[in-house]
Amino acid sequence: MGQDALSPQNLSYIEALYAEWVAGGAQLPAGWQELFGSLESGKADREERGGAALEKNASTSGSGAEARPPGTDLTHTQSRFNSLLWAYRDVGYLYARLNPLVGYLSSDLHFLYDQEENLYERLTLREFGLGEKDLDVVLTAGRHLQPRTAPLREHLKALRETYCSTIGIEFLHIQNRKIRNWIIEQVETTRNRPALAREEKLRILRDLVKAEEFERFLHSTFIGQKRFSLEGAEVLIPALHHLVDGAAALGAERSCSA
Repeated sequence: MGQDALSPQNLSYIEALYAEWVAGGAQLPAGWQELFGSLESGKADREERGGAALEKNASTSGSGAEARPPGTDLTHTQSRFNSLLWAYRDVGYLYARLNPLVGYLSSDLHFLYDQEENLYERLTLREFGLGEKDLDVVLTAGRHLQPRTAPLREHLKALRETYCSTIGIEFLHIQNRKIRNWIIEQVETTRNRPALAREEKLRILRDLVKAEEFERFLHSTFIGQKRFSLEGAEVLIPALHHLVDGAAALGAERSCSA
């Protein structure tokens, strides 16, 4: 019997053969009899294991309690947490603490912030069908978030530090799956706080200071002249510096601008 015989197009034919086998069809080819026999054997084993598991669950859940398949609650909680995890990856940057004055805003100035916040998914337990009772449930958080397996409360702390701290990151609009996965790995393994050597930090600081001072020089020297300002985007300079150094380390010999 070839694999083509089990294609969906032959479903009616296979059902007819199975009905004949159940009725005791000894005239069926040996291949079909062996296949149906193995299916019945596997079905019996699954039913036996399932029945034993239900009995064990019923005996440990107390008298009068409804028996449910073991792991049902944990599976549901894990699925809800998976949705919450992807929500942090999706809109966590909207809740990042990027405004240094947010703690000093009066109630009337805080209105716009609250309105904007309510336009998107709220990263709360209730929003995703979770509650305070789930905070100590041990769950798995994918391949990169550390620790990988931990109580929900620890995962929430890690997610807030990673996606809702003073650095926001928006990346799920990127369609290239390899790039998205690379970003997730780089961000979640370090909680969005890459370990930089002292020399690297000093180089970044020098680049920022030079960019700021050059911007001030242009503004005070060429008053009223039309120019393209770097103000507010000084971080571009250390980013370009790192990009060029990284390209050189990877073997690039020259860079070209469009």
